[in-house]
Amino acid sequence: MAERAREPEALELARRFTAPSAPADPLLKNPPDTRQQGIDAFVAGRREDALRLFDVALAENPDDVEALMSRAVVLQALSRGTLALASYDRAVALAEKGGRGMSRDILPDALASRAALQLELGKRKLAREDLRRALAAGGDDWPQRDAIRARLQALPDKHP
Repeated sequence: MAERAREPEALELARRFTAPSAPADPLLKNPPDTRQQGIDAFVAGRREDALRLFDVALAENPDDVEALMSRAVVLQALSRGTLALASYDRAVALAEKGGRGMSRDILPDALASRAALQLELGKRKLAREDLRRALAAGGDDWPQRDAIRARLQALPDKHP
């Protein structure tokens, strides 16, 4: 009889531990697509939502270079340059290592994006270095090649 009395408790515990878990964040509709949802939120002007979604994507896969770069773009748009730079730094470090399924343009793209932020932060010497590295890393058919070359030529070497 005592076992019968505890049965509802056991059933409730079993339900809690075996029930499919719903996303904790109400923004999440489909957890595997959190990066795309972050992009959609950013495009819709919901920057804080986008930042949260990229953080969720990175919690799921801390080595997701594209999520790191997207997170950096959002932080940059939110005027959080130091945090954006840290995200770009990690993205560049991971892209330099390479990896399965990683686009061959990811490293030059990451370097070019970080250079744009460094320019915004007044770090011209570091920006020039990243632009040079981006050109070296990008192939001859890298889509940003001409634009990055022009940006580099427009940066005088005399300034910090």
